[in-house]
Amino acid sequence: MSSFTAPMQFHRSLVGISDNDMFVQTMINIRERMLLSHEEHIAILNALRTGNAENVIKQMDVHFEKGRIELFTP
Repeated sequence: MSSFTAPMQFHRSLVGISDNDMFVQTMINIRERMLLSHEEHIAILNALRTGNAENVIKQMDVHFEKGRIELFTP
């Protein structure tokens, strides 16, 4: 189990105890966003490791745009 997965399972278990469908769905939505964000962070780190500035900028732009859409799109 990864260091990222264990805390997510812990929180999902706690939320599941609440028997609150809206709370459970909110947690699922947050988890999905965190997983996507994690993948974006890995892409940024990989781009940094290669030293390719254009790719770093591209990966950062992707990350910021997805965050903007997530935060400001109803």
